[in-house]
Amino acid sequence: MAFWNKDLLRLTMTIVLAAIASIFIGHFLYLLLIICIGFILRQAFLLNQLEQWLQSGAKQNYPASNGLWEEIYYHIFRLKKANKKRKKQLSRIIEQFRKSTAALPDAVVVLGEYDEIAWFNNAAKLILGLKKRDGGQRIPNLIRTPAFIEFLNNK
Repeated sequence: MAFWNKDLLRLTMTIVLAAIASIFIGHFLYLLLIICIGFILRQAFLLNQLEQWLQSGAKQNYPASNGLWEEIYYHIFRLKKANKKRKKQLSRIIEQFRKSTAALPDAVVVLGEYDEIAWFNNAAKLILGLKKRDGGQRIPNLIRTPAFIEFLNNK
């Protein structure tokens, strides 16, 4: 919240300075209009800068900024960093799962939401006759045993 206050204070001070300047040169409304246009242009520039940073994947550190925009960049950067950490952790868990199931003598087949083959171990290659190219195929198209199809439909 302090960052928002900082930007609000900056805008207020600029308007006060415009009011003081208008005492000497007049035309307060024109000065106020110029300040508002400047403020809008600055926000548009900063918004464009944010969009470009996000479009580049937000891989490098966030652009130097101040006030509320710095806080926005920081929070997005933290979320991205936490997401990357979770992704690495999930990758390690999946790799441990694959290693442990690869050692099993039983056939293990991991299916996706629509019964497509996501992964299988070496025993599944031998027992079920699956091939590497079968990944992504729906298992009912490959294993047509009626008992298996019934089991799959009742899961």
